[in-house]
Amino acid sequence: MGEVIDKVYKPHVGEIHNQDLDYIYEKDNYEKDTSDTNAASISFLFTYNDKCIAFLGDAHAEDIIDDDNEILTKAHIDFVKLPHHGSPYNVSEELIKFLGCSKFIISTKQTVEKKTIARIVHAVDKCTIYCNYAWFSRNSYFTNNDKEKYIKTGKLIMKELIRDEFWKIGDEND
Repeated sequence: MGEVIDKVYKPHVGEIHNQDLDYIYEKDNYEKDTSDTNAASISFLFTYNDKCIAFLGDAHAEDIIDDDNEILTKAHIDFVKLPHHGSPYNVSEELIKFLGCSKFIISTKQTVEKKTIARIVHAVDKCTIYCNYAWFSRNSYFTNNDKEKYIKTGKLIMKELIRDEFWKIGDEND
C-alpha cells in the first residue's frame, strides 16, 4: 500500500515521509553534497559553561570527518547544529558516529528529509533533536511504527525550542 501512496503523494522535499524510518534506512544510499559554495562554509566549536556545541554551517560531511581534523577528534561535543538545515546530502551516518554526540540541533522551517532522521536513530542509541520549528509534527511525519519503536521508547526525542528554551538544553532533564 505504501508504494501506491508514494506514487501519488510527493512531498516538496522530494522525500517519502509516509515510510518507516527503518525502511528508509534500509533503502538509503548516501549521496554527498558537491556544492563548492557549501564546501567553503565555516564550521566552529563554541564552548560556554563547560558545554561544547559544534556549529557545522553548510559543510560537507566528508570535510568535517577529514583525518586532519584534530580539533573535532579531541573535543567532547555536547550538541551538534547539523549542517545545511539537516540536509541528507550533508549529514551521513559516518558523520553522526564520528561526532560522538546524541543531541542535535536542526534549524529550519521546512520539513527535514526523513533520511537524516533515519541515519541519526541508527547511528546512536538514544538521541534528542532540537528544532526551531515543529516541522516534525506536520503531515504525519512519523509513522505509527516510528512512534512505537523510537518516540514512545525514548530512543528519539524531538523538541521544538521556543525563544528562551534554548538556554535550558544543557539541563540534566534534557
